[in-house]
Amino acid sequence: MSSEAVTEAFYAALLDDDPEQLYDRAPCGYLTTTSGGMIVKANATFLDLTGFSREQLVGQRRFADLLNAGGRIYHETHFAPMLQMQGTVREVAFDLVRADGSRLPVLVNAVLETAPDGAPHLIRAAEPAGPRRVRVLPSGRRRRGGGRRLLRRLPDRCR
Repeated sequence: MSSEAVTEAFYAALLDDDPEQLYDRAPCGYLTTTSGGMIVKANATFLDLTGFSREQLVGQRRFADLLNAGGRIYHETHFAPMLQMQGTVREVAFDLVRADGSRLPVLVNAVLETAPDGAPHLIRAAEPAGPRRVRVLPSGRRRRGGGRRLLRRLPDRCR
């Protein structure tokens, strides 16, 4: 196939794409919230991943409500302030609590969109559709950060 034919096929495929379907069936969960965190839009992938219906989320819950306790604290003290200051946050690990109570580990990317006057307007967040990667040691145990090694190096008075 010539490069001209490939280019023509590419543009024909773009014209056939439905933007709504591309959003709703993306290979990652998309979420739009107000600057205060209230969920105003969620794609079908996010709903499938979490087990919630659109009616249970949109206008009913904030993004932070979907996090476990530690995630809510981190969201309040680090994630939200960083997003307000920098306008974007990349690859922050959270555990979402699904509708059935189970946890879903995700890496969240978010951008803050501002109104024409510069005021925070919307937050758009994406959660990849697969669980975040956990490194497994040859013995089958999950690798934990260097916490234990660090603890052994701390003086007794700091423990």
